[in-house]
Amino acid sequence: MDEGYLYVCTCIYDLNGLKSMLGQSDESNYRFSICSEAAGKERIKANEEKRSYEEKQREAAATALVNATKNKKINDTVSAMKELDGCSLR
Repeated sequence: MDEGYLYVCTCIYDLNGLKSMLGQSDESNYRFSICSEAAGKERIKANEEKRSYEEKQREAAATALVNATKNKKINDTVSAMKELDGCSLR
């Protein structure tokens, strides 16, 4: 559906092409590509939600990296202790 949309409804695609040919910048084209104030607010809300989601993903990845590092250090320490004479971890 997403691929076919450009061929079924070409009005937006064609209009954006015409605006570019007439010298309108991509930023200006983006700003004026909405048809109502409500749609603009929805776009802003969606972008904020996307940024929040991506930030949470980055935080989760950083936490996972810290935890993996701690677990490796613990496992390496336990392995080294098992090799020691007299250690009760065997």
